[in-house]
Formats: sequence, C-alpha cells, structure tokens
Amino acid sequence: MMNAVSYCQERTVCNLTNVASYLYFNEPTASIRASYMKTPKILDFFIESGKLKHVQRTGWVRKGIANTESVADHSWRTALLALTLANAMKLDADKAVKMALVHDLAEVRTGDIQRGEMPKEQKGSLETKALQEMIAGIDKKNSKEIAKLCEEYNVAKTTVAKLVRDADNLDMMMQALEYEHAQNKDLNEFFENEFHFKETRELAKEIKARRAAFGL
Repeated sequence: MMNAVSYCQERTVCNLTNVASYLYFNEPTASIRASYMKTPKILDFFIESGKLKHVQRTGWVRKGIANTESVADHSWRTALLALTLANAMKLDADKAVKMALVHDLAEVRTGDIQRGEMPKEQKGSLETKALQEMIAGIDKKNSKEIAKLCEEYNVAKTTVAKLVRDADNLDMMMQALEYEHAQNKDLNEFFENEFHFKETRELAKEIKARRAAFGL
C-alpha cells in the first residue's frame, strides 16, 4: 500500500509539495481536503498581518521621533508583559497573550488611530469592520476566536482585558522613556495613564521614578 513517503520517493524529491499532493488526493476525509483548500486564504491572512511590522505608531511620528517602532513591535512587548503579569497574578495567561497579540490587528487596514482623532464609536466601528474583512477568509474557529478576543479587549470589562490594557500602557510608557533618553524629547503626555491593578500601578510608578532619575 502506497503511503506519503513512497509516493514522494517515486517523484525523486520528497518535499512538502509532494506530501501535500499525496494527502490531498489520497486521504479519505473531507475535513483534511478542506484544510488544504483553505491554505491560500490563511496564507493571505498571515501575509497581510505581517504588514503590521511596517505600520508606524502614530503618536511617535507626530512627536518627531526618528526610527519609530511599528505596531507589531508594540504588540510583541505588550504580549510579553501580558504573559508575565498574568502568571504573576494567577490570571489566564494563555488568553492574555492571545489578546495582546491580536488587539491591534485591524490597524493593518485602519492605521494607528489616535485618541481624540475621531469619535470613539466611529473608531470602534471602523476597526471592527476592518478586522471582520481581514479574518473573513480563514477558518471559523480562528476567525471566531480572534474576533471575540478583540471585542473583549475593546469593551474592557473582564479582568484579562483590563490587564492587557494595562500592559499596553506600560509598554507605551517604557517606549516613551526610551525615546526621551535616546532622542532628547519631552513626551510627558505618554506617562499620564490610569491602571487597574496594584501590580501594574507599581510598575508604572517605577518607570516614572527611573524617568525622574534620568532628569527627564
């Protein structure tokens, strides 16, 4: 009986294309075939999501910061903060990391819209529509989870969502401190944030203390 290995060996090169071809044409289950049929759509989603690496954070651009971070840069450290804080606070770290990773995903299409740039409801509607269009072509399980995580973050009523919002602000404060120190900028407005937890308030206090120690 032919298997995936013997199938691709007959074709001299045993590569992923041949393995995928064998599985598609020989596996009996419809679900496996369907997963291969969706591969181009999920790949398109990954490619578009990667464009976050080139979307600059608007607040820094408007302050004249050179070599500003991208939204993806921001999301990475926010996710790291969410992981470590959630574990320390005995919260759902898995959910917190996922939420942090996708919370700004819609900005691939909308850009980084600043507070006060448009009414909150309009901003939310714009970002929700952009996200729905982005995830429309991927499988239901992933699209449903991403949409649910982003909605929970935006509503910000659950403990995990509040933690991720705090992580978001902590990353912004640290980034502001780095820019002030490296580029001699006054970014005072980025240090005025409210926090939901004792642990995050303590970290924010320490960031401000280090800023003061730098004489900034």
